Amino acid sequence: MDFKKEILSVEQQIQRLKKRGLKFKNEEKSKIRLQEIGYYRFRAYSYHFQDLENSNQFINSENISFEKIIELYDFDKRLRKLLFGALEAIEISLRTQLINFGALAGGSHWHLNPEFFKDSQFDKTQEDFKDAVDKAISSDRALSHYKNKYNNPEEPPCWITLDLMSFGGLSRVFKNLLNNEVKLGIVGYYDANNKVVLEHWFQCLAQIRNCVAHHRKIYNRNFLAQEKSVKNKLEIEKNTISELLIFRYEQNRRLYAWVVVIQYLLKPLSSDDKFKEELKKLMYHCPLNQSLHMGFPDDWKERDIWK
Repeated sequence: MDFKKEILSVEQQIQRLKKRGLKFKNEEKSKIRLQEIGYYRFRAYSYHFQDLENSNQFINSENISFEKIIELYDFDKRLRKLLFGALEAIEISLRTQLINFGALAGGSHWHLNPEFFKDSQFDKTQEDFKDAVDKAISSDRALSHYKNKYNNPEEPPCWITLDLMSFGGLSRVFKNLLNNEVKLGIVGYYDANNKVVLEHWFQCLAQIRNCVAHHRKIYNRNFLAQEKSVKNKLEIEKNTISELLIFRYEQNRRLYAWVVVIQYLLKPLSSDDKFKEELKKLMYHCPLNQSLHMGFPDDWKERDIWK
């Protein structure tokens, strides 16, 4: 099939939306917002309220307007900002724990020592370190200082190398560690009880961080579900991660399960209460009854992790 989408001006985009049953309270202001965010991006938020099998007509058009959908768009923007701050704190915390526990166990260059890593993953981990250093060699002052002053070891210490790693890279470093004092120390720091669960959490949060950083729609996105191997290793009795056990396997893909994880990992950090209170405020203003599509239970604020 050939791609033959018609190119529309902003005025024509508004007329098409009106033809599909969308109400506008102020077309001039609507035109400004469409010019600002784009028709394609707006449509990502409107699809949920359209009958895709009936010429994209808006469902329940008496209660849905352009302004209401923009309200949802703005809510999603505030949600991304809140999540970004929390994920930044977790990323920095994970980096710090890798540096601290690693340096105490194996010195400044512990990350170059194969004794700390799974045999099958050591070479790949070293490649990740080298890639991070090579990309930053001309722009990072601490790295340049080390390279200009020292030549043994040639590679910089862990606090420089790990500081150059992305959240995704850090999650892989953690996953590739053997079950040694470094990994177990980090598991204990977050009171996670289970290293496999923590590996999976960091992996998923790194992907959510990328969605947030690149301004993707977040509120009703499906995220990675817990892998069956992870789920099978969760203890069914009450423990520190029991909050997630109330969900069926497929429900873990919704945002609520992951804000629970975020709140849990913030517990040892100073930003714990801030995220919790800001999330409650934000969800109070969640438009168009969308908390259901985010996986939030009706009684979520009454659960222990949010008190």
